[in-house]
Amino acid sequence: MKINMKKTEVLICSKEAETVNIIVNNVPIKQVKSFKYLGSTITENAKSTMDIKQRIAQAKAAFAKKKTLLCSNNIDINFRKQLIKTKTLGVWHCMVQKRG
Repeated sequence: MKINMKKTEVLICSKEAETVNIIVNNVPIKQVKSFKYLGSTITENAKSTMDIKQRIAQAKAAFAKKKTLLCSNNIDINFRKQLIKTKTLGVWHCMVQKRG
């Protein structure tokens, strides 16, 4: 198997910050503090704080796009509730599929 050294990175998950020197074919591999894997951000301290903040920001942006529709008094409240349920269940379904 051939390793693409331009794309290869190493991440150490530990309570204390650690530095490692991994060398393949006389080329050192870059150590990173975080990276995205299957849509989730993995950090060196193994906490999900950054990932949670990113997901909250995505949810805020999605709500902002539909705010006029969801907050309009011209549209029936039951219809707005149904829209929210539909969108929320769709998001949860996608999250469950990504995780499991």
